Order: sequence, then C-alpha cells, then structure tokens
Amino acid sequence: MNKVFIFGAGFSYDIAGLPLGKDLTNKIFKKSESIEPKENKLFECAKAFQEVFKYLQEQAKPIIDYLQSDGTKIERLDDKRDLYPIDLEYLLTLIDLNIFSPYIPKGIGVDLQSCPVPYMKNFTPFILKDAKTFILHSIAELLSPDRYHNPNYSGLMKVLSLVEPGDNILTFNYDLLLEQGLCEKGIWNPIDGYGFNKISKYEEVQIGSIEKSKVNLIKIHGSINWVNEIGIETEFNDDISINLSDPKTGNNYFKELPIKLKYPRYKIKQFYNPVVILPTFLKHFNKSYELDLVNRAVRKIKSATKIYMIGYSLPLADTIANFIFSQIPKTIEIVIINIDNKKSLISRLKKEYKIDGEKIKYETNTVSKWVENNLRLVQYQKDRESEEFLKDF
Repeated sequence: MNKVFIFGAGFSYDIAGLPLGKDLTNKIFKKSESIEPKENKLFECAKAFQEVFKYLQEQAKPIIDYLQSDGTKIERLDDKRDLYPIDLEYLLTLIDLNIFSPYIPKGIGVDLQSCPVPYMKNFTPFILKDAKTFILHSIAELLSPDRYHNPNYSGLMKVLSLVEPGDNILTFNYDLLLEQGLCEKGIWNPIDGYGFNKISKYEEVQIGSIEKSKVNLIKIHGSINWVNEIGIETEFNDDISINLSDPKTGNNYFKELPIKLKYPRYKIKQFYNPVVILPTFLKHFNKSYELDLVNRAVRKIKSATKIYMIGYSLPLADTIANFIFSQIPKTIEIVIINIDNKKSLISRLKKEYKIDGEKIKYETNTVSKWVENNLRLVQYQKDRESEEFLKDF
C-alpha cells in the first residue's frame, strides 16, 4: 500500500506547542525588542524589522481608530500598546514586492535600472532585506527543538505508527518534529532521508553504518536544518547541506546519531540562515532543488493509494500546494485530521479537485484528541450515524 501523509502546522502546534503562521509575526516582533546592540548585525536587522512592522501599523491606524470610535473591539499585540497583529504572509509579500518589483524611474538618455525606488516610503531595499533576514533567523529559532513546549512524544509516535516502510510523507513545516520521530522509530535518517545526502562540513557522524531510510520525506518549503554553506543562494541541489545539530548552540538534533562538531568558534554565533521558502504570495520555485521537491511530491501524490492530511488546511494562497493537490487521484480515500472548517475544505476537495465525496473521512478534533481516541474518527462516525438515522424518516 502506497500511503501519503501530509502534515501541516496544526500538527506541530498540537504535538509540540510550536507557533502557527498567524502567531509568528507577533512573536518575531517581541523577539526583535529583546536583541541587544552588542549583537551588531542581528541588532541592525531587528531594528529594520521593527521599522517595517511599525510603518505598516501607521498605515492601518486611521482605519483602526475609525473602527474603534464606535466601540468595535480589535485584537492587540498586547494590552499595553496600540500595536496590532499583522499576517506574516502579507508582511513578507509586501517586503518582496518592494525588493523584487520596486518602481524604476524611466530615464531619458540615461539607464536608471540601478536606482530602484520602493513603494514603501523611506525604505531602501537594504533595509527591507535586513528585515527579511531577521524574519528568517527568527523563524528558525522559534521552531527549533529547543522551543518545543511540553511535547507530546507518545502522541507523535502513535501517529507515526501509521507510517510503514514504502510510505511517503509530504510536509509544509520547517520544524524537525517529524524527522525526530521517524529517526527514533528507525525507518528514516537525515543522511539520505531528505533526497540529498550532503552533511554539513562542520559535522562528522560518529557511527559506522547507518541503515537506509525506508520512507520518503519531502519538505516542500524547506527545513530549518538545511543550509547553504557558501553563503549565497544558488541554483543547484549540491549546494544544500544538512545540519545535524543547532549551529548556534551545538545541540544535536538527532540523539540516535552521535556527531562530532568541527565548528570554528566564530561559527557558533552566526545567524540562522536556513534554506526555506518563506510564506509569501511570491513563491518563485525557480531553483533546481525547489523544482525537484515539487516533482517528487507530484509523483508520490499521483501514485498514492490513500492520503492522510494531518493539521493541514490547504491555504488558498499556496499556489504550489494547490497544484500538487490537483494531481490527487479522484477516487482515492482521504482522511483529514484537525479540520478548521470541515465544510469549506471538503467542499474544495470535491469541487476544485473532483474528489469523490464518499471517499473523504475526517476528524474535527485536535490531533491530540484523535490520539486519545486511539486514532478513531469519532466525529466522522457520529455524522454518518446521524445521516443513517435521518434516512429512516
């Protein structure tokens, strides 16, 4: 049986308390306020992020003031300040638009291509790139294993008990929760399990032979432990390396793989700079490793005999994910766990992807509750019983 498991942020949130996308901007802003000047470049990037964040607050303030004037309550960042949550996807899209598609003055008799003018007042591309660098660094830090909050490891392993050799896992998450569980289960390892087997030159595995991975793990949006060691973005798979340990703390990500660190001292204080595709509407997917991830995902989806969607909402803005889902066989059984909006998602699967509605099963409870119920689809069964009851009248 060729099962495909698709994991989203709802899974990591429920199992390890990692933040959802809608909470990340607030956490990143609060983190930016804790960076000290002595951290030099990181401090500069944190300040750049604060400037962008506060600029967008100022743009929204007239409308927010108008709405609040008649007693309308609006969620705040905290109780002490007039700062309001901003969706990270929209924030990054605005930054990218201003970096990659700024206004270029049309010179007469002179080429002004090197004089881009961002549409955001007083923001140069350098400031915006620093802000984006801080977002990238913060996401990696906020999603690191050190930030797990009361992780439910028994729940993780129970979910992964469904995964068998030969199965495929697609995840849109940057964190390492799945990898750690699969590695502990003994059916996957980070050396060959990502689809490319280049370990960081600063690490050495202290173990003789490692059993080959028995499941395929495809991280569509990249991972916090993927790095580009030459320091610049390139077009080739071979330039991506895998960190087996945290490059700042030296903590081993995978306890089953003892490693020897070869970090120069200056490396310990570096930025987190993972190879990930940030949550923005401008996902280019123009690098070879990105295209390889999509191609692999499409092949596995097309040949699937059963699909589990766990903690994943299939957001409309993620066009690549929607393309991948368009390749799902129409009569396949799909099991959805932790649906935010049952009717909306099932309706999309039936109307947009032409999936047979009779093949869709679900559980509206959280992943943890599903685990407590011994992986039974309690809500789905209740709904089916209600339908059968109504047919008798």
